[in-house]
Amino acid sequence: MSQECSGEGCDYSLVRAIAIDVGERRIGLAISDVTRTLARPLKTIEIASAADGVQRVAEEATRLASEDDGLSTIVVGLPIRLDGTPNAQTPRVAAFVDALKQRISVAVVTVEKRI
Repeated sequence: MSQECSGEGCDYSLVRAIAIDVGERRIGLAISDVTRTLARPLKTIEIASAADGVQRVAEEATRLASEDDGLSTIVVGLPIRLDGTPNAQTPRVAAFVDALKQRISVAVVTVEKRI
């Protein structure tokens, strides 16, 4: 990717990120533009199990990483209570994140999703 830029603030590695909302039956994906400023819904994946969800998200991330705009980061919403303590879904999503990290080379990070 060629880009004209000079001076401070030049970013020669403009690459997309995806955000993931992990549910028990569905996983929602959103994708950013290359500046990581705007995002749009990408798809909803129906899953049969946690392992199926990890596999299908890993396949989608690999596909996106191979495109011209690439993929630099996967952001997963980690559900927690408003007071910051884990809720019933927190361990399931954390296990999903751990399994996904073992399947792909793209950075996977979590962001608190207080509910």
